[in-house]
Amino acid sequence: MRLLNPETVIKDFPILRHHRLDESKELIKASRMRSFQPRERLWSPGDPIAGPFFMLSGMVRVYYEGDDGEQSTLTCLWPYDVPSPGLQVASEWASYGVAVAPGICCTVPGRPFFEACGSTPQMALTALTALANTYYNRMRWEAMLRIVSLKPRLMMIFARMADALGTTAPDGILLDFPLTHEIVAGLGCVQRDQAGRTLNELAEEGLIVDRPRYRWLIPDRARLGPQPITELLPTIAE
Repeated sequence: MRLLNPETVIKDFPILRHHRLDESKELIKASRMRSFQPRERLWSPGDPIAGPFFMLSGMVRVYYEGDDGEQSTLTCLWPYDVPSPGLQVASEWASYGVAVAPGICCTVPGRPFFEACGSTPQMALTALTALANTYYNRMRWEAMLRIVSLKPRLMMIFARMADALGTTAPDGILLDFPLTHEIVAGLGCVQRDQAGRTLNELAEEGLIVDRPRYRWLIPDRARLGPQPITELLPTIAE
C-alpha cells in the first residue's frame, strides 16, 4: 500500500484536488491521517464530528443499535466515499462506524475546509459534484442490493469486495480480513443463520472458498458476475 500523508490526499483526492498546495498549508497542518484494522470502532453515537471524513481505502460498516442490542445497517463506506455527516459543522455522530476491512482515512477540519471552498470556487464546484456522485453511487448500490434476493445480494457484495479490497493470490482473489457469518449478515441486512446458509450454498457451488481465520477466497471473479459501482469517481468539474 502506498504511504499517504495529508499533502498527498489534498493533491489526489477528487474533492480536494483543485486546491493549490501553496494555499493548503492550514488544511495540511490540521488534517489527520488514520489507519484502521478490522473490527476497530472509528466512531460511536455522540462522538464529535471533526470535519469531512475521506475514505482512502478499506471498508466501514455504519449502523444503528437499539436498546435491545439489535443492529441495523445504515450503509457501508467504500474507497473514495465521504459520509455526509462529516460535512456538517459542529455536529455529532448518530451512528456507529466499525471497520470491516483494513484501510486508511483522512479527516480535514471543517472550518479550514469550508474556508478553502469559499476562497476557491473551482474547488467548491468540484466538491459539490463529487459529493453528488458519491451519494448517487451509494443510493444506487443500496437500492440494487435491496431488490434482489439474498444469494445474488451476497454475490454482488463479494464481487465488489474482490474488486476494491481483494489481494491477488495464486488460486484467485483473497479477501484477507475476517468475514464471519455475523459480519456478512450485517452487510447483507439479514439474520446470521440466513447468511450462513447462503454462504454455504455459494461455497458448495465453488463461487467462494472458506479459508482459515474467516478469510474467503474467490477462485473465479467472473463467476460472481459484474458489479456496477466503480470506486473511482468520474472526471468532474475540470
